[in-house]
Amino acid sequence: CRLLFTNKPMDPVFDWMVGVCIVVFSVELIASSIGKDDYFLGFFFWLDLISTATLLLDITAISLLIVELFNWVGGDGDDNAKDMRSGRTARVGAKAGRVVRVLRLLRILKLYKAYFEAKRERQRREKALQEKANKAPGEEDDWDEDDYNAVEEGKEEIQEESRVGKRLSDVTTRRTICLILAMLLVMPYLQAEVVDQTPFSSELGADFVSESFQDYLHLPTARPIYEQSLLQYIYYHNWFAGADPSRFCPQSEECPSVYYAHLYWVGIVGKNDSAVRARAAVARLTAATVNDWESSYHNDGLFNYGLMPDTARQVLQSPWELECNTDSFSRRGISLLSKPISGVVSHTVECPEDLRFLESLKFHAQLITETQLQDWHLAFYFDIRPFVRADSIYGLLTTFAILVLLIVGSMLFAHDANILVLSPVEKMIARVQVIRANPIYAMKMADEEFKAEQVRLAKKKRKRQDYVKSICSDISSCNFLPDQVSEPMETVILEKSIIKLGSLLALGFGEAGANIISHNMKGDGSAG
Repeated sequence: CRLLFTNKPMDPVFDWMVGVCIVVFSVELIASSIGKDDYFLGFFFWLDLISTATLLLDITAISLLIVELFNWVGGDGDDNAKDMRSGRTARVGAKAGRVVRVLRLLRILKLYKAYFEAKRERQRREKALQEKANKAPGEEDDWDEDDYNAVEEGKEEIQEESRVGKRLSDVTTRRTICLILAMLLVMPYLQAEVVDQTPFSSELGADFVSESFQDYLHLPTARPIYEQSLLQYIYYHNWFAGADPSRFCPQSEECPSVYYAHLYWVGIVGKNDSAVRARAAVARLTAATVNDWESSYHNDGLFNYGLMPDTARQVLQSPWELECNTDSFSRRGISLLSKPISGVVSHTVECPEDLRFLESLKFHAQLITETQLQDWHLAFYFDIRPFVRADSIYGLLTTFAILVLLIVGSMLFAHDANILVLSPVEKMIARVQVIRANPIYAMKMADEEFKAEQVRLAKKKRKRQDYVKSICSDISSCNFLPDQVSEPMETVILEKSIIKLGSLLALGFGEAGANIISHNMKGDGSAG
């Protein structure tokens, strides 16, 4: 959002907001470590710790420090900053940044899990209170078809989640998170980069302009060729045609507006300050050439250079006296965005440092020696804020899509595990706990199970008799597939076996032996 909606002057406000988030998340991390069992040094502890630590990368001072560190390792900063941002390293960093954003949003999975557990506990309490209020003293608990329908629709009593269920849910969530993150990290590196297909026009054009300028320095009569090549380069990457194509690129679809990067700063850069000043003094464009440029070419070609406002044309013919020196390089040139223009330029940019380091891209001639590059060279800085904003939008959409996949994947895995394993196991655990407390209750369980089976059989028989009504019901519910007859699940067989064994024990020992059985079965972790 910071890159999408704001410019560099708003960065301090976002830095304070990030600082507040770091404090809040750190307090949550400490509180969870103290108040939650099995959290400290666990999977979600490290996940929260890493996601909180990555927030430091969003602080402007720290991000600039990292960029300067890369520049210091790679060499002189002004040139290597371009290599880092435009090369493969920048693309790796962008991909890693998407993973970092996903790591931060994984906290929503925890919120969903906490909400689901709280909702389940509330439903269990409401169910218990409702049963206590509706059941009169001494009332016989008989089953009827409504009870069976409630079970079929999933309205049976909500069991407390077992330790097995909690463990399986936790493991499923971990596996899903690790799977999605592994895909995010691995998949981008298993494809060729589209940007590596062909060279950029900005690089080839920089070589062409640099050669024309070198010819002009050796042969003053070649100045018109240099001016024409420079103006062609500037207009081919026209910033104003990209910012407002309806105004500066009318009646044309093929113009600089179809691209994300546009030129805004031109000048001489180098370590030799006297050479930089001398070359900048003679690199200025003449007023006559600038004024005649837009009227000299025709817009009937496949590509339209577009137009520039009067203020920008005045800047083009002004001396290259704008100083934007750094610690390593001297820079003198002109900026097309140095003056505000109504409806077009609201945030003035005199030097490349007035934009975020992610929003500016430098190009220079490649067909020069390393000595000349360090001494002095023509430099062209491009405004890539449209690309950064588009990338931010796609990044938000990608992050949201991945978050949906994580949540939906965890929900589906947990749902299948609950239906096939956890719910039957927890139901068996509940029955065993009831039998352990009161073995005589097993006989009542057997009666209830028998009644449920009779209701189920009666319902199937009535459905076969009322064939026409059944077909209409299937059509209304879009159920066109025949009912599949399958063998009962092993968990169902095991549950019925527990009820039968409990009822046989109750019949064999009677009420006199029930207390002995209950006393011996109270030990949780002992088989003796």
